[in-house]
Amino acid sequence: MLTRILSISLIILLVGLFFLAYKSNKLSEQLSAANDRIAVLQANMAEYQRINEVYAESAAKAEEFNKELNDDTNVDNLDVVPADYILKQLRAD
Repeated sequence: MLTRILSISLIILLVGLFFLAYKSNKLSEQLSAANDRIAVLQANMAEYQRINEVYAESAAKAEEFNKELNDDTNVDNLDVVPADYILKQLRAD
């Protein structure tokens, strides 16, 4: 009777150990997949940060250009001169 109880306990223990080993392997696979996804997300985040830096730089340059455009005192009077006159002058040159 005692040997039967011990053998049943041993079988239950072995089944439990196999189950734990299976779950551990499954969890390590999931962890590896999660680490791969994290690496991809970090690469995407770095790319988005570079894109945001480019946008910020272009916004600063656009603001500087608009400021220079508003402060421009060079008047060429092209809006007053008729288009036909300008075309004739360009053809003559």
